[in-house]
Amino acid sequence: MKVVLAVQAIASNSVSKSLRWLHGNSIDGFDNEDVLATADFIELHDKLFDILNSRNGLGTSLKSSLSACNFTACEDVFSKVIAMYKNLTTLDGKKCGFLGLLTCIQSVKTLYQETVLKAAHLESLSCYKFSQDHLETFFSSIRLRNGWAYNPTPKQFRWAFRKLLVKAGKNVLGSVAANCIAQDETVVLSLSSASFSGLEFQQQFDIMEFSCSYESGKENDVENHFCTVRDCKVCSATIAYIAGFYCKVLHSALKCIECRSALKHSEIDPCPN
Repeated sequence: MKVVLAVQAIASNSVSKSLRWLHGNSIDGFDNEDVLATADFIELHDKLFDILNSRNGLGTSLKSSLSACNFTACEDVFSKVIAMYKNLTTLDGKKCGFLGLLTCIQSVKTLYQETVLKAAHLESLSCYKFSQDHLETFFSSIRLRNGWAYNPTPKQFRWAFRKLLVKAGKNVLGSVAANCIAQDETVVLSLSSASFSGLEFQQQFDIMEFSCSYESGKENDVENHFCTVRDCKVCSATIAYIAGFYCKVLHSALKCIECRSALKHSEIDPCPN
């Protein structure tokens, strides 16, 4: 499973707004009231992720570091999440054990009270600075140097670990293909500028080449679901939303009045919300 994509789907405010739009326009499959409950669930987690990933005081609202300006709003989100998970059960009545998020919430509240309110050592608290993402980024760097192998041999791990810890060189940042993507320029470790060539790496660690072939080309065929944009309300709204974003950016950048007017039209907006 691609963790980054999963989190984007679960904790994304745009997904929550899309669900509300689909429900409000009575799109087939989204006219149930449970859709609104799902939208509320996603929106709440989006706010929680903004708080737990706060990096500095330059952000707006919940995305800013915890301080006296936004702690009341953050505490309101914390209370809603705690109340939801304490009462959340499966269909057979068993409670859902989301203890990780609840532990993070309690830890953040305690750290804020001890470091900002009582001791006054800090003006604000940036939660991303003590996130476990940095550790996952380090593990990703280990896997990256072994061909993304989740079970490296002792020799492979020794080489990668020594290269990351001992050698001095250019900085190590997480890969864009990793489970966690670095949100700032935090340096994990230092990396030597020297590197093994592909042949040397193969000879050093006895990596065997292998090839994968499919018995039939039909297994790779992707079924195309043809859809006429003019007949699809969701497609029209999606195109209008994307086009509207570009028009907004261009409108603020252009100085020519005629050019600005050319971006607008008199037709009915297919995406009013």
